[in-house]
Amino acid sequence: MNAPVILNELYRFWFSHVKEDEHLTLPTWNDNKRWFMRDAAFDQECLAKFSPILATLQQTNAAKSSILETFNPQTALDWLSLTILLDQLPRNCYRDADSAIVFTFFDPLAQAIAEEALSAGIPASSPEIRYRLALRFWFYLPSIHSEDLGVQDRAAGLYEGMFRDVNAIFGDNHSSIGDGKEREYCETLRSRRVEVEEFCALHRRVQKDHLDQIVRFGRYPHRNAALGRVSTPEEEGFLKEGRTFG
Repeated sequence: MNAPVILNELYRFWFSHVKEDEHLTLPTWNDNKRWFMRDAAFDQECLAKFSPILATLQQTNAAKSSILETFNPQTALDWLSLTILLDQLPRNCYRDADSAIVFTFFDPLAQAIAEEALSAGIPASSPEIRYRLALRFWFYLPSIHSEDLGVQDRAAGLYEGMFRDVNAIFGDNHSSIGDGKEREYCETLRSRRVEVEEFCALHRRVQKDHLDQIVRFGRYPHRNAALGRVSTPEEEGFLKEGRTFG
């Protein structure tokens, strides 16, 4: 397994549809659709390229320590790719009846790896990611995928940290923020304030919607069938509303 090649290939693949570099700073709805709208063709691409790697991790019952040893992430973008590999690719490769492995095996690994990155100051202190919102938010998804309320509460703080960084760009001291490329990213955001506010509102809503489910049910109801859990009448009513994220 050539880990550096895998991480580089994953990054190129995951963001290959983002044709404008400034969209890595502020993604559009069209950029987001590939990641979050179910698409059989995209799922097949994910399967073809990355399911052998995911299968190997399962077969070897990989733990956080062995994954870090194997992939040995050196840069913020390495950590990003590794987080996406564990948190997002399984969601494209294992759906519906096959999704139990996502929740029981890959999600705990993704959360552990993301927490390692966060402890290292990534992405909040990474110039190549801090103000590139299409890259930054992936580090927070493993936390909102957790059914642990404490993890969800910490996730709320992570999102608020991102929002504070973004809001500071529009403050009186914005000229002192960053330098070089990071300054360019900030200026891109400053030039698109309405879209930035929409981005923040969307992600604030996503984070809260996930938290609300855990507060209300203690778990994500849409996982019940795959995990062999019996839904309560309240959960059944919730699922009939079409709420299937988390």
